[in-house]
Amino acid sequence: MTATVHLATDEQPSPDAPPGFRLDRLELLNWGTFDRKVWALRAGGANTLLTGDIGSGKSTVVDAVTTLLLPAQRISYNKAAGADTRERSLRSYVQGHWRSERNEATGTTRQVGLRGGSTYSVLLAVFTNAGYDATVTLAQVFWLKDGDSGQPDRCYVTADRDLTIAADFADFGTDVTALKRRLRAQAGISVLNAFPEYGRDYRRRLGIDSEQALELFHQTVSMKAVSDLNGFVRSHMLEPFDAAGWIDQLVAHFDDLTRAHESVVRARTQLDQLRPIIADADTHDRLAAEIAALDAQREALPVHPARLRAELLARRIGQLQGSVAEDDRELARLADDLGRQRARESDLIVERAGHGSDRLARIDELVEAEERALETRRQKAAVFADLLTAAGLDPVADERGFSTRRTEVRGATAAAESDAAEAQNRLQELAVDARGLQEESEDLRAELASLRQRTSSLPRQSLELRQRLVTELGIPGTALPFAGELIQVGAAHREWEGAAERLLRGFALSLLVPDEHYPAVSRWIDAHDLRTRLVYYRVPARVPALPALPSADSLAAKLEIEDTPVRSWLEAQLAHRADHVCVDSIEAFQRIPKALTRAGQVKQPGGRHEKNDATRIDDRRSYVLGWSNAEKIEALLHQAQQLQERLNRLADDRTRATKVQSTATERSRTLSKLDVFDSWAELDWQAVVGRIADLTAERDRLLSASGELQRIDRELEVVRSTITAADVALSACQQRRGGHGSELADAEKRATTVAARLDGAAGVPEVVLEALNAHAAAQAGDPPITLEDVDGLEEALRQQLTEDRDQRVKRQSGVESRLVRAMGKFISDHPVETSEMDASVGAAGEFRALHERLTGDDLPRFEATFKRYLNENTIRDIAGFLAELNKRSELIAQRVATINASLVGIDYNPGRYIRLDTQPTPAPGDQGLQARPARLHRRRPRRRRRPVLRTALPAGEGHRRTAARPPGDTPTSTATGRGTSPTSATGSSSLPPNAGGRTTASTRPTAIPAASPAGRRKSSPTPSWPPRWPTSSASTQPPSGRRPSASSSSTRRSDAAPTSPPDSPSPCSPGSACSCSSSRRCRRSTSSSRTWPPSGSSTTRPATTPVCRA
Repeated sequence: MTATVHLATDEQPSPDAPPGFRLDRLELLNWGTFDRKVWALRAGGANTLLTGDIGSGKSTVVDAVTTLLLPAQRISYNKAAGADTRERSLRSYVQGHWRSERNEATGTTRQVGLRGGSTYSVLLAVFTNAGYDATVTLAQVFWLKDGDSGQPDRCYVTADRDLTIAADFADFGTDVTALKRRLRAQAGISVLNAFPEYGRDYRRRLGIDSEQALELFHQTVSMKAVSDLNGFVRSHMLEPFDAAGWIDQLVAHFDDLTRAHESVVRARTQLDQLRPIIADADTHDRLAAEIAALDAQREALPVHPARLRAELLARRIGQLQGSVAEDDRELARLADDLGRQRARESDLIVERAGHGSDRLARIDELVEAEERALETRRQKAAVFADLLTAAGLDPVADERGFSTRRTEVRGATAAAESDAAEAQNRLQELAVDARGLQEESEDLRAELASLRQRTSSLPRQSLELRQRLVTELGIPGTALPFAGELIQVGAAHREWEGAAERLLRGFALSLLVPDEHYPAVSRWIDAHDLRTRLVYYRVPARVPALPALPSADSLAAKLEIEDTPVRSWLEAQLAHRADHVCVDSIEAFQRIPKALTRAGQVKQPGGRHEKNDATRIDDRRSYVLGWSNAEKIEALLHQAQQLQERLNRLADDRTRATKVQSTATERSRTLSKLDVFDSWAELDWQAVVGRIADLTAERDRLLSASGELQRIDRELEVVRSTITAADVALSACQQRRGGHGSELADAEKRATTVAARLDGAAGVPEVVLEALNAHAAAQAGDPPITLEDVDGLEEALRQQLTEDRDQRVKRQSGVESRLVRAMGKFISDHPVETSEMDASVGAAGEFRALHERLTGDDLPRFEATFKRYLNENTIRDIAGFLAELNKRSELIAQRVATINASLVGIDYNPGRYIRLDTQPTPAPGDQGLQARPARLHRRRPRRRRRPVLRTALPAGEGHRRTAARPPGDTPTSTATGRGTSPTSATGSSSLPPNAGGRTTASTRPTAIPAASPAGRRKSSPTPSWPPRWPTSSASTQPPSGRRPSASSSSTRRSDAAPTSPPDSPSPCSPGSACSCSSSRRCRRSTSSSRTWPPSGSSTTRPATTPVCRA
């Protein structure tokens, strides 16, 4: 069981508590320094005063009550003691921190708590309503587990009966779940896990309709003094009115309507631009269809003359087959004749041998052998001579010359090989240079292609990286701009472009990431290998403070920033990144601490100087700032032309080096062939001629010695001549037979091909064949009679189709260029609608879809009607806003009247109390609406009973004004005493900017009823007048949301103004008996009537109202 300790309280019984829920009992367990026991404070529904020494726990008790009624994140613990907000927390209360210990070794301090490890705390408050005999208990349980480093876990309990910690929240150990089950099992007890549900539940049980009441309780529960009564009343006793939100909504609605109207106008402009685009796209498609038809005709061209070829080939094949048969018969006859002649030759040789002529046979063999050797040596000698000529060497006549040429060949071979190697090395060097220039040219070509499709000057690699990012994350590309896309040097300061590029290049290549996309972008960048360097900045939704305007001679003043959501952030960045003074002389540069020259030299505070001349300062190829890249494209085109010229020169050098290498290689190859001839004997054909002559002379001598041998030799010579002729005829016939056979095979092959084409003709569309027939009829006069004629016809058709196609391709190219330019201009003029489109022929479908959508919407037709609706809806919205302002003005007056009714019974000082007066704040320069000054309400001694007039004079004219600003009926407090000057307590207000006026709470004489028997005065509530102050028309506040100054309202004293509603009856009317509780007659005050309100109304009401003072 848990013991209960009661805090010391006044034992005198409290008077009967007024109706309403009031605190009856507060119990604490393990809360702050109230440790281990249940500590109870019994208030009994009465006002309770806590007293005690410093540190005795007064603020701890107050914080317990606050914790029960407000969420922990809104509580400033220990505020009643005037301590720092961070001095105490919910965790410190649960652990019971009571002192700090300092570690002398580390110099750090730590809090020491009464309860360590796992612990818990319980707060419980019982509220009773004596008038309805109702009871509500609120409780919260907090617990920490050993090792937890955050705030305690908690649960919330509400009940419609009296609970106690000792009976209902004890003996659960550390099992909070068991405690929750035990409480839920009891009727009338709700156990909740979150404060919002708990707050709604206990406010319902206690009858608290507004959360503002709890905010007021939070501000007053630990208040020691009110330094600004006006601000306190505005912030905590008047309902806030979000006039700024109304105006923002009004302006947003108007902006929406305006944007919609602009969309209509933009749609008309887009239709005008899209018509020529669609027409060119149709022309391009028509030409593409014609080109495709010509391609189909060219592809089907071999099929058209197939029938003619088939007929001609069949006839030609028949002729060739007859020729081949004739050749075969002739070959058989020639072979038979040649066989008979060879047999006769053999017989003659045998006969000559029978006459003893072996030496002649031997001479013939030797001569035949020498003739073969002669032919071989002559061929080799001819080859050797040709090789010498090719190698540039002199011919050889004898063996000595041959030896000399051999030596020269070896030297020339080494030189040729060296020349070839040098040429090869040169070719490799040129190839490396050409490859580098080619890569540079391709990068430049890609950069130019990228630049033509956009307006920024950023490098292509940066844009490709951003495209990867936004594509994978599904973010529009315009949501993640680079800084360089939004900054450019003004046209009047073009001479500073190069210097600005050098100073801001790094920042220009930085990606700007708004707050809403920062989590996704940073996660994507961290998870991917970018293969490059990327700098990005997190751009907050709001810039804390606008920077000061840059000086006129700074670089920042020469920059232009595109109007985007990040403009303010960019201005702030450039205010300190580009605040360098632009100087025209080196003397000024040396004198100024932060300066920039036209040559690009940068001077930073602290003595750092930098000048980067890696590229020329006027070289626009490296520029990255601005939203126009025309000049950069021109510079890159010039660079591309120079690159092409260098490539052409390299190509010429490669051609020359290749020629040198080829010549050297060929010479080396020729010399290598000469080296094969290593003996003069294999080239000396003259010696063979001499030996043949000797053998021929010997044969002639032998023949002259025998007549029979001469006969046989003559016959043998004739036979051999016949054999030679037969060999020639047989060889000719074989060649003729081979030619006819080859022609036949070729004809048969072509016939097979033609047959296959005829078989495939079935797959050719009929319209293509008809087009080919028309072309053939126009091309050819007489029908072809030979295959060559058919081939000529086919070639002529192919040439005609090619020319027609080339003409259409040329026309299509012109149309495509015009179309792409028009698309690019359309994309440049309308970047939002075309964010996913590009200027290419492939995007024609998207442009057609956009045109069809715009045509289907038919927005331009409704342009005039939409503009009329725009004006009417705007006026209607403003009228609605004015009605809401009037409603809020009435609500403020009613709330002030309620507050005044309660203030009557509270003494500001003896004999005086505070009254709140509403004073409208007029527009600047408007004197038509004025408020009276504060008046003193003083409680006079009873012996001086007399009526006192409460007057309130509205401003004469101007109950309805057209001044463009909202009115605000808000109170102003002023306390004055007799014979003293008024003392005003004014301060800042927490009301919305558009609901504000000046607030004054004033003390002024009013009716005080007779004293009660106990000698204590009681005041009765007096209605406040006017319940609805005249208001002015609505206005649009500045975007900054600043409220008009309190000094904008004017006041004047008027003792004749009414202080109570004209319709409210006087307690003591003229001519009637006094209704006062005093036995003496009261004094009455009357006055003449005046017109009310003064702005032309016909209603007449009394200007003053007598009020009885008993």
